[in-house]
Amino acid sequence: MYQKGTLEMAVTWADSASKHGVPREDALWALTHFIYEERGFEVARPPATVAPDLYIGPQRSRTAPLLEVMLERHPPSSLWIFHVMALRPAFRARMNAAKITQKGRR
Repeated sequence: MYQKGTLEMAVTWADSASKHGVPREDALWALTHFIYEERGFEVARPPATVAPDLYIGPQRSRTAPLLEVMLERHPPSSLWIFHVMALRPAFRARMNAAKITQKGRR
């Protein structure tokens, strides 16, 4: 179960989410304490029909690297997490570029 504020959602995990050895507890921590969120960050890859969301957040250990968590939302109340791993340079650059763009709009 994933909870953000008063919102609760059922969470299901793809086998691929465990591929990089990140504990589920760390993935959920990153998801609930994210520092970057990008909804629909890429088009859905068939057979999927839902554009995935990208979250970047910390693990429970403050010295551990940030995580990238990719998931599909299935309204009204479920998430399917299919990718979790240490943050790669390309996604760090994407996050930093988006934050710079946001600052420029203020």
